[in-house]
Amino acid sequence: MNKLNILEPNENTKLGLYFSVENKTLESSLWAPTAKKVYLLIFRTANTEENPIFKIELMKNKKNGVWQKKFTKETFIKTFGDDSLIDGSFYCFSVLLPEKKEQLCLDPYSFSMAAYLNDNKFCPGAIVDLSSNNSFPDGIKTKKQRFKKYPKESVIIYEVSVRDFTIDESSATKNNKGTYKAFIEKLDYIKNLGITHIELLPVLNFYNNDETLTDFSTNFPYSNYNWGYDPHNYFTPEGWFSENPNDPYSRIRDLRELIQEAHKKNLRVILDVVYNHMASTEFLEQIVPGYYFRRNEDGSFTSASGCGNDTATENKAMRKLIIDSLIHWVKNYDVDGFRFDLMGLIDTKTIFDAIKACRRYKKDILFIGEGWKMYNGTSGQGMDQNMMNQTTDISVFNDEFRDLIKAGGMNEERKSFITDAKAENSISVEQLFYNVTGRPQQNYTVSTPLNNVQYIEAHDGLTLRDNIVFNCDINIAEETQKDELYKRIKLGNFLVLTSQGIPFIHAGQEFARTKPAIYNSTESYSAELYSGETTGEFVRNSYNSPDSVNAIKWIFTKEQHELLEYTKSLIEFRNKSKIFKLGSLEKIETNVHFQKELSNEQLLVYSIYEKNKIWFIAINSSKEKKILKLAIKRPQVYADINGANFQKIKTPEGIFFSKNFVELAPLSSFIFSENIFSEK
Repeated sequence: MNKLNILEPNENTKLGLYFSVENKTLESSLWAPTAKKVYLLIFRTANTEENPIFKIELMKNKKNGVWQKKFTKETFIKTFGDDSLIDGSFYCFSVLLPEKKEQLCLDPYSFSMAAYLNDNKFCPGAIVDLSSNNSFPDGIKTKKQRFKKYPKESVIIYEVSVRDFTIDESSATKNNKGTYKAFIEKLDYIKNLGITHIELLPVLNFYNNDETLTDFSTNFPYSNYNWGYDPHNYFTPEGWFSENPNDPYSRIRDLRELIQEAHKKNLRVILDVVYNHMASTEFLEQIVPGYYFRRNEDGSFTSASGCGNDTATENKAMRKLIIDSLIHWVKNYDVDGFRFDLMGLIDTKTIFDAIKACRRYKKDILFIGEGWKMYNGTSGQGMDQNMMNQTTDISVFNDEFRDLIKAGGMNEERKSFITDAKAENSISVEQLFYNVTGRPQQNYTVSTPLNNVQYIEAHDGLTLRDNIVFNCDINIAEETQKDELYKRIKLGNFLVLTSQGIPFIHAGQEFARTKPAIYNSTESYSAELYSGETTGEFVRNSYNSPDSVNAIKWIFTKEQHELLEYTKSLIEFRNKSKIFKLGSLEKIETNVHFQKELSNEQLLVYSIYEKNKIWFIAINSSKEKKILKLAIKRPQVYADINGANFQKIKTPEGIFFSKNFVELAPLSSFIFSENIFSEK
């Protein structure tokens, strides 16, 4: 709601700076309805303390409050001469507000920026042409990869940080480690996993790091490490991951190349976007004071995000900024979807309008997000879990599924199904069944199982491995306890990859990634330094931990390699089978049945009917073997303790069939079936 009663732009209003090398044109516009004057300042270097080489006054459109200036080819040449003086130079706006001095303001729509040094100095935008050869890999414009419309029920998401993936020496990449280009070298690993969608942690320009300091870091707390949940600009790629952050075209080329190369391998790319808050209010507040952020009655900024400012997405121009940003990434970078940080803080109209706008460019665009119920806007409703029974267009993270399996969120120090919950702290195995089959019961309800992102590990919590070690008090130095650890991890990955909904895997979950609280090269424990972000000897929330904590280590033990192969086999089975991709509540309610008489607090058994076959899924989370009173005449096993096989397993291990019983090994999970022959 626009409480300031000021002019607002409509959805078709063109904002930002558009420069064409070929046509020699330049168009610049900024929405600043309360400003008295606005100037476009152009600098030869990124140092805005120097005098600008051009200072151009913009004219105000009194109908929408937009200040603008257009240069045709004739006026461009007359003003700037050769385009080489402009291409790759730096710019900002100087805004004069009533009763204030002129202030330098970053263009919220800037397509690139100077390298930010984390020195609290003003960082300008960069003048770039997104259609010029210089903005494409190898200077060659390539056609966008065209896919067939992708069925949502087939999606498997892999969440990963660009830097974490290759910054460690063990990644053995040829390109600079921790960069977009190094990431490309590891795409085959993700492809071979069987993943369909890569979710990149934020690659939109963020604030609290020096983009030019890229060496591997072991220092805490001065690590120059950042996940990127502190937005600086919503249209500029992060330069920290580029080959040359000082070249405003490098970050554009490099990210485009990553997405392009992923597409060549039939991998789609999702961007993690953070529109619910910014690193600093000054990025927008200096342009239109009192508009872009929500405020309390006393005038202070609201902080439901926990970050000191919540964006007013319900306001027309903020909504437009978000939607224009999303369109930009789809149109100019060929992005395939978005994961919305704290989506519950964003109003439903913004998200629905964004989906409609993005689908003009990509029909099967994927929208997922954190649907926590936290909306504090002055009007509208938040796009949270409560909306899932009213739409099939959005998917949210299923924390009920997560907590029943291994506990998480802010309450990770608790036992659950795969971490030895029993007796007084047991979970409802029937509730777990409903969640595994895409029908959460307690936190929210859904229109389709595809409203659920089914996950048990993400970037901002204990890794699955660390959660199990802590809650089961496992000493990995003892062989039997290490064996127990890997069996429990298998249970977790099995439940995720056999669930109805959208499976979500955090990078390293497939091989028991760990984040011990280490801070130097000797890898000594220092949990007390992490100030509440640890659980036991592990970092829970490693957003500012050094690379020594966050980096993927690419040298695997025998146990890690076996777990990796186990997880890959489950993904392959899911990709080839239809039984875990039913896609509708009606099909699930008709064909999927809880075997209550066979299940207990540490044993889940359910069945799925498929034509002339009945499938059984059995998960024994107990350290004791379990006997099922179940007569299977001609059993066919497709997943045992070693992995899954779509062609069935000839000699399964960990499961034994007798005339009227099925015996399951401790800490094991299985897929088996029996053919059903109708009587004539």
